[in-house]
Parts: sequence; C-alpha cells; structure tokens
Amino acid sequence: MLLRFVFENVLSYREETDFNLLPAKSLKTHGDHLLTVNGRISVLKGAIIYGANGAGKSNLFKAVSQFQNCVLTGKVPSNLKYIRNRMSDAGEPIRQSVEFSIGGKVYSYGISFTEGLCLEEWLYDISSEKEKKIFVREYSVKKRKSELSFGKGFDRKEENRLLIKLLEENILKDNELLVSHKDIIKIPELGDVCTWFKEKLVLINPQIKSTSIFDDWYSDEGSRNFAEKVIRGLDVGIEGIRFKKETINEFLGEAPLVNTEVLDEMKKNVDEDGSRILVTSHFTASLSKENGQYYVRRIVTNHVADGKDYEFELKEESDGTQRLMDFIPMIKELEKVDCTYFVDDIDKNLHPNVLTEMIRTIMGRKMVGQLVCSSHESNLLSCDVFRTDEIWFAEKKSEGQGTVIYPLSDYKPRNDLDIRRGYLKGRFGAVPSISGIGGPTD
Repeated sequence: MLLRFVFENVLSYREETDFNLLPAKSLKTHGDHLLTVNGRISVLKGAIIYGANGAGKSNLFKAVSQFQNCVLTGKVPSNLKYIRNRMSDAGEPIRQSVEFSIGGKVYSYGISFTEGLCLEEWLYDISSEKEKKIFVREYSVKKRKSELSFGKGFDRKEENRLLIKLLEENILKDNELLVSHKDIIKIPELGDVCTWFKEKLVLINPQIKSTSIFDDWYSDEGSRNFAEKVIRGLDVGIEGIRFKKETINEFLGEAPLVNTEVLDEMKKNVDEDGSRILVTSHFTASLSKENGQYYVRRIVTNHVADGKDYEFELKEESDGTQRLMDFIPMIKELEKVDCTYFVDDIDKNLHPNVLTEMIRTIMGRKMVGQLVCSSHESNLLSCDVFRTDEIWFAEKKSEGQGTVIYPLSDYKPRNDLDIRRGYLKGRFGAVPSISGIGGPTD
C-alpha cells in the first residue's frame, strides 16, 4: 500500500510536493477508512482530488506513471522536455520518492535524475522506528561514475565487495536504476520494489481502452456474476456479460468486417504471452499469443427486449458503460488485494448518480486496497463519503504557475459544514476564477 509520494520539478509541480495517505491525528470520523500496515502504521484507504481545469490534478497521476515507468524499464529518461517543470532551470534534477508497504515491510525508495543520468537512488527499510539502509547510490561528478554503499554487513563478504566494484566500474550504466539489477545483486528488498511498482500500483487514465479484454477476469464465473450484479444495479440496460476467447479464424467468422491485413501486421508485433489491442469501428478486442497460437479476446453484452435476447459488442456500448467495465474488476480487487489504484478523471462519461453510487459502494466496503482518484463531481464532496483528510485540492499559483496540493483537513472544517457548497463558493480555493467568456455579443 502507498503511504506517501514525494516529488519535485515534475510537470506543473515545481516545488517539493508531498501527497500522502496518512490520517490526520485529530480526526476520529470514518474509523473504517483506516488500514493498518505492519501492525503499527495507519493509512487511509482512499483519496479524491479536486481542482480547476489546468490546475495540475492530472499531472499528479502522470508523475506517478512516469515514476512507475522508470522502475519498470529500469532506466531514467534521456529527454525531459515534456517531464521537467518548464519554469525550472535547465539541468535542474527531478526527484521522486515513495513510501510503500509490501509483504509486511515498509520501504522508502527514491531517485533523482537529469537527462539520461541517475544522480541518486536510495532504498531504506522503514518498517520499525529505526530505519535500515538497504543501499544508497550517488553519482560522483569527479569520478564520472556512481558510487554505491549497502546496508550493514553486505560488504563483509569478498564476493559482495567484488560485485560492488563490478557494478560501479562496468555493469551499472549512468541511466540505469540499481533495482533493475536485482537478479545479480540478490537482495530481496530490491525485488520488493520492482514487484510493488509492477503488481501493486495500478493506473487508469481517461484515454485507456478497456483493459478487461487483456486477461481472463470475465471468463471466471464468480467474477462475471459479480460484474453482472453491479451492472444491473447501475441500470445501464445490460442483462448479461460473455467473455469470448477465439482463434483468429473463429473470430473472423463472426467479424467479417475486420481487415485481415491489419491482423497479420499486428501478429508480427505480439510476443509470446503478450497482447495488443485491436480497435475498429465495430470491435474492441485484444490479440494475444499463447504457446505459438494467436487468440482474440473480447467481451460481448446481452440485452433483452420484448422477451428476446440480443448480443452487442463492447464497442457498441456507450463510453460510460465501457468505462464501468474497467472499474468493476477494480472494485472486486480492492476488497482482496493490497494494491493502490490511481484513477484520473474517474467521473469521465459517467452519470453523476452512477459515479456517486459507485464511490459510496467502494468507500463503504471493507477494503485491503486503496483508491486515489480525481474528479470534478462536487456531489462526492461530502463527509458522509470521505474523511476530510481524504479530500485534496490542487491549485495553480499565479506566481510561477506551479501546482500546490493540500488536504481539506488543513482547514479544520466543522463536521456540520456543507463541504460541497463551501468548495463551489471558493472557500477552500482550487476553483476557477471566472471573469466571463469574451467574444462578440448580439
């Protein structure tokens, strides 16, 4: 689970910014929103971020995504033009760090870098009050290489001292992260970092296509029944859901409008156990390769009219319904898996009543995971749904055009205060200062 994300000089966030899911000590409301980490640390199970258009809400999610991409690729970017804050000085480094829990341990991991050069990288075990250094990596300008130091006892063995020297002199490249060499260093804590970023941190952005077609989640009867129950409860007109996994020939028999040349080209770019999305004007599907055989995965829905069943492709459903199909596996997973979901613009294409019911359901359930989302839907600004330390605001400063974020709990609002009304009136900031729309008038 995520405890905190600290970052600096990323996109519209010029100054050091601390986004965290740590509860305010003075708050006693919604005790069921607290999760326990390592038996001693309390964390929140959710957060929602508000702000005016252009204030920088989405940039928080992009910063998290960028950090995740660095860890998964094992490298820092060589071009920072569209990552570094535009108002910062050229060459000023980007800094990003997270505190997270996995497997009963709590870690602090971070990096600092410029174009193609990792300046710093560190990992600490902070499970107890006394932190334990796993490793620290610093780039020496004088020596033009990274210097490594590991936790107590690692360099006592001759083979480890030799490994450190090899890493510094030959193996570790300037743009590489040390955690990318977990297989040769063989320190389990490095693997924990990579596992958390790969398996425990999930990002859903507004542009993403239906992710449900990439796995067999909807092929499981229990999962499918859960999805159908949710869909029916939200009144989108769907009575049933089917998951289809077909060979290419079987798929083409049902989908003659698909261009076979496009499929042949896609097959060249699908690795074993990999997949590629296939989007046409009629279908949303995925092409995968398993044991040398190509398969097409897709979801179809069932509607009933005048006592008759009618089958529709997922692409034929509304954009809002397709987005709901992505959220349903998330709702289920949050109950069972200690993962952290970041969902930008969670209200996109969703009716306010549907969104409100979905969020109320998620926050009202017993969860082991976390949900962080952004929204413009003010109906969710309620202390019945969120704690005040779970509601955050993003605001663009007029001087320097940098984004700052802060929780509602900083204002210490009364329990009976109408949060929604106060926000829309500008009491907490993070709303647009509208002076009218210019142009010709009649």
